[in-house]
Amino acid sequence: MDIFLNGIEGYKMQNEVSRDSRCLNRDARILLLIIGLYYISTGFSNLFVNVFLWRLNNDMFIVGIFNLFFYAFIPLGFVIGGWLSKKINTIFSLKLGILLMLMFYFTVLFLGQKASNYVALLGIFWGLGLGFFMLAFNILSFDFTNTYNRDSFNGYNGLLSSLAYMVAPYISGFIITSMPGYKGYSFIFAISFLCFIIAIFLSFSLYFIPHPDKNFFLGSVIKNKKYYNENWRKVLIGHLAIGFRDGVFMFAVNLFIYMVSGSEISLGTYNLICSIISVIAFYIIARYTNHDNRKWFMLFGALFMFVSTWGFFVKINLISLWFFGIVVSIFAPMFWAPFTSLTWDVLEHNMDSHKLKIEYMITREIVLNMGRVISVSIFILINQFFGFNILKIYLFFLGAVQILSYYLVRNIIVFDGRTFPSNLNYLELSVDESIDR
Repeated sequence: MDIFLNGIEGYKMQNEVSRDSRCLNRDARILLLIIGLYYISTGFSNLFVNVFLWRLNNDMFIVGIFNLFFYAFIPLGFVIGGWLSKKINTIFSLKLGILLMLMFYFTVLFLGQKASNYVALLGIFWGLGLGFFMLAFNILSFDFTNTYNRDSFNGYNGLLSSLAYMVAPYISGFIITSMPGYKGYSFIFAISFLCFIIAIFLSFSLYFIPHPDKNFFLGSVIKNKKYYNENWRKVLIGHLAIGFRDGVFMFAVNLFIYMVSGSEISLGTYNLICSIISVIAFYIIARYTNHDNRKWFMLFGALFMFVSTWGFFVKINLISLWFFGIVVSIFAPMFWAPFTSLTWDVLEHNMDSHKLKIEYMITREIVLNMGRVISVSIFILINQFFGFNILKIYLFFLGAVQILSYYLVRNIIVFDGRTFPSNLNYLELSVDESIDR
């Protein structure tokens, strides 16, 4: 039991990374391997789970319900995982998340073509598992990086994501179309199952980091304004807007590609091309973005992410879908990587993050998935009662909401390892520091 809770190495502390170092330590590299396996698994299967469910009934309502339960239970996984991270340790939460995602794939393989009758259960499994897993990943990526190498870590994280989603969906599409019936789906789900088995073995090599405070203050962090400042409030509202946008786009666009083309290999090709573009974009981000220029990357990314949806306002077809995919692949990395790094910097320097970072990250995920649940609920209602023409307008509207996220955080900058509004007078900063002393 101790091995499961604390890792093979026992109660060792992570290697210290000097404040001015841009090198990733051992634990950060292992964490990138684990998240890489996650990306491979989801690259092979998650893209086609929604297609699989739609093919069973030709009903977008079923797909919407699956994603609704999925998004609704992610925050619960974060809350329980956060409590476990404080009471036991974060790696324990990581392993539980992997086990729940293994349970998801086992259930899909066991149910086969009856899976559409249990979409709520499948959404709960996947949502809880992802909540446990991503809570742990976010905490560990925070612990294993610092202000000076965080942009590189997020850039390489995005690079792994793009590489996995570049290769795996195309192979999956080829496998599915090459096998009769639904056998190809069973094969790729089995591959994903195997990836998570490898990931859980890797997790045993991560060093155990005891949390300095075993108390869980989530309720206080949410309700009491003394636990967050203006910058954190702006970051949270920005995540609400991002969740509202991505809740629908993360599954609807790929489903539309399949519905228009009627072929899994076409969907795989679509993701292959878009991911190649994203690899290049994330590579540029990893090399050139930093806390001094990140707001300009975010601005261009946010604006052109809106431009990508203009074709939906006219007609949802292969032309508008390809236009969306290519533009988003270029400019979404310019927005996402800097915005994520800025979030961690605000969390690290603006509050008592050493003791309460888990509660703050859970709060962020609650807000993010609140936006997703609201967005998918509206999507389901429009699809059921208003038809496709209104749905196109809704997608066009969703394409613009990340501009609000940029607007809210545009004046937050990093100065001497801390975050301040960009209009803060440095003389006032000196006076404040002398008062604090």
